[in-house]
Amino acid sequence: MTCGFDGSIYDWNIKEMENDHTDKKYQYHACVANDKPVWVVGAHTQEVRDNKKPIRMREMDLSSQHAEAGVSDYECTESAPTCLALGEQHRMLLAGCDDGCVRVYAFPMQGGINESIMAHCGSVARICLTYEESMLFTIGDDGVLFIYDVKEKETKQSKREITFSEEILISTSELEEKNLTIQTLKAKAEELKVDMDFQDKRRHIKHDEKKRDLSDVFRVDSLKQAQEFEKLWNAHLDQEKNFTEIKRDTIEKHKSESGKFEQDFLSQLRQLDQKIAAGKSRYESNKIEFANRLRRTGSSSRSDV
Repeated sequence: MTCGFDGSIYDWNIKEMENDHTDKKYQYHACVANDKPVWVVGAHTQEVRDNKKPIRMREMDLSSQHAEAGVSDYECTESAPTCLALGEQHRMLLAGCDDGCVRVYAFPMQGGINESIMAHCGSVARICLTYEESMLFTIGDDGVLFIYDVKEKETKQSKREITFSEEILISTSELEEKNLTIQTLKAKAEELKVDMDFQDKRRHIKHDEKKRDLSDVFRVDSLKQAQEFEKLWNAHLDQEKNFTEIKRDTIEKHKSESGKFEQDFLSQLRQLDQKIAAGKSRYESNKIEFANRLRRTGSSSRSDV
């Protein structure tokens, strides 16, 4: 049995497909059926277009010749069913709703909701009964699977419970055969235990030998690396000592050369001062001599006049 948003309900079998009921005024999204009645959940197309979307549960008799005959509508005011399951033995209809509830409707449907269980945090996606109707499975959008035991409500008349004996009858030959098998398995278990203990001891011995060998190798490598480090450290110290001596010799050489350069420079300055003083004295003497010449030349020219 399938239904769709086109308002069609199809009853499928192996040989043929028969369109039992089509009503374009409705859009269906869940259905369930037994031999004759069909229960579907959907909304009126015009109300869906008007964004009202009131969800209805419809009970139909597909054997009727007229489309509207044998149809009963039940409005779902509290929450909208998203999936259906039918329990024929218990005469009940199970509905998973969009608010996460699992609702139980007893026949006839006019009695309304018989029981409501808040199960999932989101909408109920699938709901399914086992073949013997003893367990109910529900899956929701929250990713949780719930499993329920389906039981009849207790009545005043208590039902007789069937109890089974805890004793089992068995022949002596079978019992001896079982005991022999048990003894054989116990002997094999002991052999395996002894073998495992031997293998464990052998593994521990090998591990200790390997550990000792690795310890010796590590000790030798450590000594060798320590000697190499000491050699490199001594070379570093020698190099640092040589560098210090070279630095000291260089500084002393630089001091001596700089003192010599300073003395040479001072002697050159003194020589220049002497040359300047000599030039200045020559300049003064030349100046006096030139002045005397000018004086003599002036006096001779006046005497001629």
